[in-house]
Amino acid sequence: MEKKSNKGLVISLIIIIPICCILGFIGGDIFYNKEHKEVKTETKTEAKKEEYNNKDEINLNNLEFNVDKCQNCDSNMNYFIFQSGSFATATLNENRKSVALFLDYNELSKFDPNINKNSNAQQEIAFDQTIEDIVYVEFGQDATYGTILYLLNDGTVEYTPLLKAAKENNFKSYGKLGNLKDIVKFYKTMSESKSGVGAANTCLAQSKDGSLYDLSSIIESTNNY
Repeated sequence: MEKKSNKGLVISLIIIIPICCILGFIGGDIFYNKEHKEVKTETKTEAKKEEYNNKDEINLNNLEFNVDKCQNCDSNMNYFIFQSGSFATATLNENRKSVALFLDYNELSKFDPNINKNSNAQQEIAFDQTIEDIVYVEFGQDATYGTILYLLNDGTVEYTPLLKAAKENNFKSYGKLGNLKDIVKFYKTMSESKSGVGAANTCLAQSKDGSLYDLSSIIESTNNY
């Protein structure tokens, strides 16, 4: 009887072991293919993301100051990159969510007698989101249209009208400028009449696709000057 039992056990093992090996091989192969597929998909996704980021970076690096792409520039004016600013200094703080302003109230009061010469020259404006760039522009030829412009990380532009803020002692962002979107760069420029008579300071904003927008007419339409 014992010999018969051992013989049955051996036969069972002969049958079971190959079956277990086959099942183990099939299970392992399924697991490997699934995991390999997930890794491959993840790698592919990361590659696409990296490719998209590189593409964006290349596009931004290839942007140029081409007035022919300006959507609302005055066709009677020539535009040149130009730096100016006499009545205020704007500095982007390290946290990139606030801007420090230093104003010459004595000079600003010459444009509006209601501005208190003794006001605190140092001001600060805070934002909820990251600021990518700032620029101070005296649109026109003096401080009348002096403006601090803020390029936010969502591609929109906000602003502070200098004289109004100084007069009311209310330094803040006065909201978004127009319907601007996907803005990536500012150009402080001078617009000069093609006839040779008349020139003014302005600022052009550039979007990701290379389009340019003259901000002078946009800030004027806000009625905050």
